[in-house]
Amino acid sequence: MKRIYRILSALLAGLMLISVFACEPAKTSNEIGTDAKTEAAQTNAATETEKSTDPATTVTDKVTETEKATEGITTEEITEAPVTEPPTEAPTTEAPATEPSTTEPPATEPPATEAPTTEKQTEPPTTEIPATEPPTTEPPEPDDTTTDNKYFTFTLLSDGTYEIAPKDIKKVPIKVVLPTQYNGKAVTQVAINAFAYCTNLKYLVIPDGINVMRNYCFYHCTNLKKVTIADSVYSIEYGVFGGCTKLETVAIPRGVNTIYSGAFADCSKLKNVYFEFPDGWTADNKAIAKTTLSDSGKAAEAMKNTYSGNILRRTSAPTVSNVKMKTINDGINSNVLVIYCETEEYATVTVTEVETGKVLIKEKALGPYFYGMLLLPAGQKKAISIRVDSAKNGFSKPIFKTAAHTADVGNGAFIGKDSHVYLNYYDAFYWGNMSVPADHMKNVKNYLEARLADVRNLTGKNTKIIMVICTNPATIYHYLQYPREQGGRGDYFKSTPSTQFAEYMKDNNDIYVLDLREILSQHTDQLLFMQADSHWTQVAAYYAYYLAIQKIKTDFPDMPVYDLNKDFNIKYTSGGGDLLNFMGLSGMGAHALNASVSPKRDDMKVGSNAPTAYVMGDSYYWCMSNYFDYMFSEVYLNEPATNPPLYDYHLEKLTERKPDYLVYVWTERNIGGDLGMMLQLNDMN
Repeated sequence: MKRIYRILSALLAGLMLISVFACEPAKTSNEIGTDAKTEAAQTNAATETEKSTDPATTVTDKVTETEKATEGITTEEITEAPVTEPPTEAPTTEAPATEPSTTEPPATEPPATEAPTTEKQTEPPTTEIPATEPPTTEPPEPDDTTTDNKYFTFTLLSDGTYEIAPKDIKKVPIKVVLPTQYNGKAVTQVAINAFAYCTNLKYLVIPDGINVMRNYCFYHCTNLKKVTIADSVYSIEYGVFGGCTKLETVAIPRGVNTIYSGAFADCSKLKNVYFEFPDGWTADNKAIAKTTLSDSGKAAEAMKNTYSGNILRRTSAPTVSNVKMKTINDGINSNVLVIYCETEEYATVTVTEVETGKVLIKEKALGPYFYGMLLLPAGQKKAISIRVDSAKNGFSKPIFKTAAHTADVGNGAFIGKDSHVYLNYYDAFYWGNMSVPADHMKNVKNYLEARLADVRNLTGKNTKIIMVICTNPATIYHYLQYPREQGGRGDYFKSTPSTQFAEYMKDNNDIYVLDLREILSQHTDQLLFMQADSHWTQVAAYYAYYLAIQKIKTDFPDMPVYDLNKDFNIKYTSGGGDLLNFMGLSGMGAHALNASVSPKRDDMKVGSNAPTAYVMGDSYYWCMSNYFDYMFSEVYLNEPATNPPLYDYHLEKLTERKPDYLVYVWTERNIGGDLGMMLQLNDMN
């Protein structure tokens, strides 16, 4: 038994030894730890090598030297932007790139001997899991709040304005909205090389007031993605955005008239350049086809490549001429400065106070004629110097000095936005401050129906009445009124007495009251009223014709209806201007815009089967009469000795003429708050 026990014990011990050797790992934990430490040390060494060759540390020093070299240069010293060498990021002799060591670290892989398959698999599966990339969505662009002055330095120029540059390009925020004021004076220029090599900058706003971007001022801002340029900029000098490799889209406003060579060179991602004013450009005095700059893609290619080495100039930039000024009483304020000038059609005109650069007025011309108003401080004793620019284009910058408060003239006109001028009378009525009671409107309706019965007795037919009432222009253009605090009337669009009465009579099939308020409000993009005049144009009168012919067709279904754009020509001319006298500008060479309408064909007049009319009205009749040939076969006008046929409402010819329609044409202000004009139909004897 003892012998058998010893044999079994020996066999058992042998099996245990075999098991130990079979499970021995390839390396001990101490050996693996030593290899990991070696690899970490090599990685740190490689990182230190990269840091020692980083060129970024040379950029700021070089830009600083460039700024010092250009300090003190002013606009007056350089009439033509000089060719300035682009700032260099590092010395021209480049440091050789340091290659990482080619000696590979010793392998740390375990030998091929694998653990027995009986052990549980603890390694991850061999199928690779794609690395999770961080989200590509960038944080939203900051708002357009003006960047704090603490980031900038300001250099006073000889013209009394400032030039701007950053204090430290490393501390520039990702979005910069340049300030336009410093120490109460205007900031007008971005300095040479100002932001060159600023990699922080992603979003840039050049606001209204900046005129010139000097040479290379945003050169090699390689993260700059979005640029907004105001109309006030008229010169983009050499290499301004050169090397801005992430810039994709730029809009060139109408104010820009010069783009120097290399302004967009090496902007590899630039895809779209939008020229607001693509006409009249030259490259080194050779004309550029408008079609090239009208296409944003072609324009981008031209800026990057075709014309990158040329100086581009715009020869047809807007100009300002015939500037007139007068201080008037507009019926509410006794110290209103009226400014008139002539410029390119519908150009934006800016009036600036020279001493501070403050924009006083910025409105559009109406056609080629600009009218602007400025409410002067009460009792102002000193004159102010102002500059009147058309899109601040740099071509025409006349400077004028206003007179100290002059004697008031007139009180019958006031000025709104975008060069519209209005008659001041019946101010309360303009804004619908009067409400007509229903019983009063009923009395007027009964009166008109009684008179119509008398008319029909005399004509022997079913004569009807058409009343055309043209809404006051200040109501139609209510949104172009200055607020009260700026000397205006405010934006009001309340129902007026004539509008109320037209609504009251809308279902009456014998007396058609046509209030034009709604239809004219739908066409305010057209010249509905003569500029600086108290009358409407033939364009507005067309819409009166359109409403009237719709009513006539209910009685005469075969009547044609003509379209303003398809059947008529519209011509814009200088004319009217009866409000110039109220502004003290009569006889001073000021003009106003008017629009006339004429038929495209000679066969548009209606035939003998069309209705007849007996027409009366105020001065608004004249424009409306342009359309009578397309409405009536015969028109009779009262013909007093003077001013025919205005303001004469005698109907003694009714029996003789036997009209199908009595037609009255009035402006709303003449109807009166009590609808009085409708009650002034004189005796028919």
